Amino acid sequence: MTLCIGALAQVPSPLTPCIVLAFDYKVANDAWGSEGEYKFRVLSDTMVALFAGSPGQAKQLTMMYEAHLKTITLSGVTAIQQLAKPLTDFKRLRADAYVQRRLAFSYQELLDRGDHWIGSAMKERYLKAIEDHDPNVQLILAGFIGQEAVLFQVWPDIEQFTNFTLIGTGATTAEPALHARAQSFNTNLSTALYSVYEAKKIGESSPYVGQKTRMYVLKPPEMNATRMRVE
Repeated sequence: MTLCIGALAQVPSPLTPCIVLAFDYKVANDAWGSEGEYKFRVLSDTMVALFAGSPGQAKQLTMMYEAHLKTITLSGVTAIQQLAKPLTDFKRLRADAYVQRRLAFSYQELLDRGDHWIGSAMKERYLKAIEDHDPNVQLILAGFIGQEAVLFQVWPDIEQFTNFTLIGTGATTAEPALHARAQSFNTNLSTALYSVYEAKKIGESSPYVGQKTRMYVLKPPEMNATRMRVE
């Protein structure tokens, strides 16, 4: 229940890749809503995350990404495979918690001994429930691999985007605005800022998207530096 946007762009002079980010502050359900959730987290010197959905689940997943990025150096060729591990671990934790809560034994024990302990039909029912479960969390991972700007969307799998990506309940409404503006990785920064802001405002037609807006511009590390710039 939110709207987060990430869009690749370029600083025209000197020509430099950058990323425009925007998000709202709203958290809500059918009974209440408030604009007090900061949906941005720095994961490493080169990567940040925006999140939509359940704040608790999203924060757990972003913390897992933060820990994982301390142990690896991202490569453009293998980035999707490298970024898959925290998501796989998160899904397994969710599956294990579900099985422990319902059956009082582990997910691995369900796989290994479920046929014997509860019968194959019941085992398949639990595995189907795990497969269909949606923890209501999405992430945008944005940052740099070397000097290359990169955007990934997390959930249900890892997908890389070459122009822009949106998550949250307002995404369906906001996305056509970016297509109409022909937003792409070579759009100049000032135009991209306007287009992303416009898309965010259009997304506010969803009752679950807040009116407060925060925007950032990510720029690659300067010469002899390792940390990207967040402006």
